[in-house]
Amino acid sequence: MNETMIRRYVREILLEKIRSKRGVKNRYGRDRFDLNQFKNMVSADAMIAYASTYLERLGEGSSRLTFIFSGNKVLKIAKDAAGVAQNEAEIIIHTSPSSVSISAAQVTTKIYDMDDNYRWLTAEMVSPMPALDPAKFKEFTGMDWEKFVKIARGPDVNINDDIGIPSGVQKMIVTVQSLMNDLGLKPGDLFRIDHWGVNGNGQMLLLDYGFTVDVRDKHYMPADPNAAPPPPKEKTANLVKRPSPDDPENFVSTIIT
Repeated sequence: MNETMIRRYVREILLEKIRSKRGVKNRYGRDRFDLNQFKNMVSADAMIAYASTYLERLGEGSSRLTFIFSGNKVLKIAKDAAGVAQNEAEIIIHTSPSSVSISAAQVTTKIYDMDDNYRWLTAEMVSPMPALDPAKFKEFTGMDWEKFVKIARGPDVNINDDIGIPSGVQKMIVTVQSLMNDLGLKPGDLFRIDHWGVNGNGQMLLLDYGFTVDVRDKHYMPADPNAAPPPPKEKTANLVKRPSPDDPENFVSTIIT
């Protein structure tokens, strides 16, 4: 698939989705989404109700909702503590330095803005891969989805020995393995095809990447009353750097879970 076709494919899909509820007035007295007003809201229920009035809902998971925020961004709102933890995890992963040849930021959707308490974030919008059509993955990467998963999950595979792997996919595989081994991302996020999508430049990106081992253990696993208390958590403040609002916007962000 050439570059023109890629851009046309992504543009057509996104234009179908980008619809904002304009001209609607309610108790907020406004006819367009006001980010400053949204930022001042205290409860998750208020934020979700406000976003639902003015923005198109894109997806919903167990702990977060995603809305189309603009032509190239999505807004992810946490519904509960687990959603807050997933937002925080995505911010840490996207901004963490990496020891591999490509940083996590180059295979994950960009994060543009965030709440200081991780209740919401705005991220790059991409067109997700259809869950029932893995052939689309090959159109954009040159590699079968099943083969990608098998190699990326295999800890003893030397990707340099497989001449059938496109160079761009080799870098993706190395980075995906680092996301699992170094940053604790669970395979459940990495190896769901609908958690990957394509931006306006035809780049394959991971759009939902907040389900880490730490998030799972704290929010999705039943507590063991006989377990020893956990060790003190290592501070991660130095890893989390607020993205600059001047970052170039290649495209609009993610769906979520």
